[in-house]
Amino acid sequence: MANLWFKRFREAKELPYVNKATSWKAPIEAAIKSFNGLGFGVQLVPAKEEKDALVAFVLANGPTKYKFPGGVAETGPKFKPDGLHGETAAQLDHRNEIYYAAVFLPGNISKTTKEQKEMVVVHEIIHACGMDEHDTEGIMYDKFRDSGTGVIELAPPSGAKGMPPIRLGAMTVSIMQKLWPTAKSTP
Repeated sequence: MANLWFKRFREAKELPYVNKATSWKAPIEAAIKSFNGLGFGVQLVPAKEEKDALVAFVLANGPTKYKFPGGVAETGPKFKPDGLHGETAAQLDHRNEIYYAAVFLPGNISKTTKEQKEMVVVHEIIHACGMDEHDTEGIMYDKFRDSGTGVIELAPPSGAKGMPPIRLGAMTVSIMQKLWPTAKSTP
């Protein structure tokens, strides 16, 4: 089930972030640029100070906890640090609204390209924006495999090509438009 961010963050249409996964610096920067270009009603922007961040990118070498101002986010106990995946821990208040999200990235991954890492980060950014679900195609598919220098769904649609460029499934577009409406998507 998708979760909304606090109203004031939705109205600002920006989520300030901090990068604590410095070895993923280039793929994170590329992913943020790609995500911000998708036309959703939210943009990731660098936090002026770490205490102002609402999203943190964190390297995980196994199950990991990350302390942020006001709480602790953590991976699940079975987080694998050597796979082509990440894990987002959205922090929810009593109304099930998000007030912080930690994006955990695999710390022991090898033989991957910058493009593959970028696609993992874009997938996790969309989770951090509130989309809990996985789509039947595109960037929010549940599992990826290598496709040249990029990735493709484990069971891709007929004729699908690897990403990048990013492909968005219809469910992803619909959910993100509900979570972060734009002037174009507002009824």
